[in-house]
Amino acid sequence: MRSFLLRCLIVFLPCSVALGAAPDFTSTEGMAKSCAGNLNVAPAATPQAQQAWVICRDIATLQRLFRLSDRYPELKEGQQPTKQLDQEGLRIAFAALRNELRTTRQVLEKIRLHSKEDGLLLVPATWSSDLNGDGTLTPSEKYAFAIPKRQVAETEEEADTEQYYQQNYQLDARFRVDQSDIQWLLGYHYFLEAAAELSAAFDNRPGAPTMRVRDPGALLRAHGLLLSAFRSSDTLRKLVLAETDDEDEWIAHPGQRNSVFPEPLSANDFREWETLIAHILPVLEGKQLLAATEGASMFESLFTDLCPENQGLNVASLFRRQRNDVLVLGKQPVRFVGCQAITARHPKSPLLRYLAWPVQRGLENAPAGMAMLRKLLWVN
Repeated sequence: MRSFLLRCLIVFLPCSVALGAAPDFTSTEGMAKSCAGNLNVAPAATPQAQQAWVICRDIATLQRLFRLSDRYPELKEGQQPTKQLDQEGLRIAFAALRNELRTTRQVLEKIRLHSKEDGLLLVPATWSSDLNGDGTLTPSEKYAFAIPKRQVAETEEEADTEQYYQQNYQLDARFRVDQSDIQWLLGYHYFLEAAAELSAAFDNRPGAPTMRVRDPGALLRAHGLLLSAFRSSDTLRKLVLAETDDEDEWIAHPGQRNSVFPEPLSANDFREWETLIAHILPVLEGKQLLAATEGASMFESLFTDLCPENQGLNVASLFRRQRNDVLVLGKQPVRFVGCQAITARHPKSPLLRYLAWPVQRGLENAPAGMAMLRKLLWVN
């Protein structure tokens, strides 16, 4: 979980821009001099100030997440918790997280870069932060924002050592933020904010029915954010393909060579990206229904009992529920509410069939499956 959050926030930095000074994020010293002030002060209406302000807010949120996770350490298999989980405390913490993400997301949506110089030049491996607040700086905190190498070799090194990061990360990588990078970051904000809304939407108390709605408003907001996330992903795809420069790039198309993005993207990757979004959006919008196809693959067969025969799941309807509604029916086979007849107006989605082959390939070939998952996570 921590690693995923760090990757999502790779272009974030703990700072407020010092009054009158241009932000410098190319060294540890420059970062320290560029970061000061009150995080609650609204950013100046300039692209660089807005970028820096978003970075400030998000790193503070990330630090809170690390410290929250330290309060609830992972349990080993068979291990019992030493104290009762503070459900109300967690709910309040995730509500605060949601509010933080909403605030920074709203600023991100406004950022427009009018020239190359409007984008901040970033050297992520130079950023260091005591993320868990214990007063020490471990290698994993020192290099928290370092960019992985594209071809990561197998290594015997422990993960939290200087040698590990020297071998597996691009410690001198730099890139200049452009509009597609803003869009890349915005997409992760939509997804994370949706996750925070979903955590608040359901009753997670011990003994509560599976997926019982606690906050219908949070459920509706999560739906809107997920729609925005996938639409943002498609906008990102178009922005990257439209780029004509090739200098200090982050995410890049096949014609760009000067990119430090950890996943190379081929022309076929961009075509599959477009197709996948085109299949996902009608499902999220409730225009197409999820249902397994006759003669289903192993992957599709997992969804065979989702709904009764000749029916499909209207995913959008799951987000339009009232307080105390239960989304998973308590009977066998386990089924969701929201099933309806497959008709010409609401046809069966091709999404499950489209996903079946790559999922099957990933199950049969673990390295290929991990490579596919890694690419999906980085591209969002």
